[in-house]
Amino acid sequence: GQFEFRLRTQASGPRWVEATIRPLRNAYDNVVGSSGTLDDITARKEAEQTLLTSEERYRRLVEQVSDGIFVADPETRYTDVNPAACEMLGRSREELLESTFLDVLAPEEHARLPRTIAAFADGKVHRDEWRFRRKDGSIFVGELDGRRFPDGRFLGIVRDVTERRQAEEALRRSEERLREGDRRKTDFLAVL
Repeated sequence: GQFEFRLRTQASGPRWVEATIRPLRNAYDNVVGSSGTLDDITARKEAEQTLLTSEERYRRLVEQVSDGIFVADPETRYTDVNPAACEMLGRSREELLESTFLDVLAPEEHARLPRTIAAFADGKVHRDEWRFRRKDGSIFVGELDGRRFPDGRFLGIVRDVTERRQAEEALRRSEERLREGDRRKTDFLAVL
């Protein structure tokens, strides 16, 4: 058998050890003893703990961010999403993990998806706006920073920019009305 345990030593402090014990058999295949080895695996255990700590810190960060974070496999099926992504799309984590890009995009966006996926082959981060469809059918505009990793997986970070786009449109209309008002004043003054 094989097992791990922590050993306290006076010389070097606590160490992790992996013990492997094998039965010794005689010519009749009867167990007559055992032999074993002890391997110091302290460095491996410390590296594992560092990785776990890093993953935990990453998970906390991803779960607290207000942007939607999506990871998908090469076939565009989601493999990981954060809570903000679920809220943004009005879907549970389980529902999103059964979804693909096409399931969350507004139908009018489907035609441009193959071109975008092809562009992601360069591995660089691409930013673009997309219209996304929530579970209830409502649409929102999202700014997507996306890229494809060498192993084929996709990473996307989406922020809902619907309100910003609406504010920009309202400002544009207001400026238009102002220009139109100035034009009318000029026309009026010209008549006088």
